[in-house]
Amino acid sequence: KSFLICGLIAASLGVIGWLLFQFGINNTFVKFEPQYPYFGQIARATALTATPNMLFNLVSICFLIYFSFFLSISKKRPQQYLIISILSIALILTFSKTFLLLLIGISVLWYRHSVKSKRGKYAMLGFSGILFILCMLGTHFIFIHPSAANDKQNIYEGYFENKPIASIGEYQVFPSNYTVLKESSIIAGTENLFGFGPGGNNEFLQKLKSEGRYPEYFENFDPHCIYTGAFGELGILGLLALLWMIYEVTRQLLIIQKTNNYLAHGLVACFIFLALEGLVLDILNFRHLWILLGLISGTRALYTRE
Repeated sequence: KSFLICGLIAASLGVIGWLLFQFGINNTFVKFEPQYPYFGQIARATALTATPNMLFNLVSICFLIYFSFFLSISKKRPQQYLIISILSIALILTFSKTFLLLLIGISVLWYRHSVKSKRGKYAMLGFSGILFILCMLGTHFIFIHPSAANDKQNIYEGYFENKPIASIGEYQVFPSNYTVLKESSIIAGTENLFGFGPGGNNEFLQKLKSEGRYPEYFENFDPHCIYTGAFGELGILGLLALLWMIYEVTRQLLIIQKTNNYLAHGLVACFIFLALEGLVLDILNFRHLWILLGLISGTRALYTRE
């Protein structure tokens, strides 16, 4: 309940900050993006978190756990609909690219609580697969119409490379900075099997810039992927440690899901969402993730008496 309250407060601040900005009142609860891909000028809710994506991640975890509870009860109260609404609005106002991945977590919950037939399972898997492909394509590639060619450098500089790799109909396809970041992390891990050190991604990118192997017009971003990021910063041993942690969490989730409890279902949905979101975000930097891992261990201990 305490975790839900924190998420609800963060969501409310994000919504309030976004509304105030629409009325011309600048505040620290939103981040103004002067030229966001596809949206142009846009305000994104952040509340008290550092970035819109961090707010989205925090609220998503709270939403999935509470939505699992919401689906498990037969008689729903008005305040429960209100909580779902506030969390949902805050999620939308972050304009996060991983919203499609959250829908995968929601579809998993819907299947676990409402539809358990074999046909429903295949429908859920197919729907989730489509969402995943759309998210990965939309994150790693930018599709630009030639009519925007004169504005590309001003509008999208820093979001994608300046040379298209393909054309689809009237649109040109450009690799985004997420694609380039993954390539640089793989370079780091292959050139040094022990990595270039925790948190050293920015320094390594500067080295690549000096060698002409990383675009000068890109910022020195964090890896934006826990998998390639672990390989680049910590080497093969770091990647293996990350995979072991994922295995251990998965093992505990397989145990607690047998209880058929709403919290267990919510935690499973959260982990699926986070494992996918880790492909495009440095989620291990989000401190609330460790609270979630504590909930998983605590739930397992509670229901197995171990």
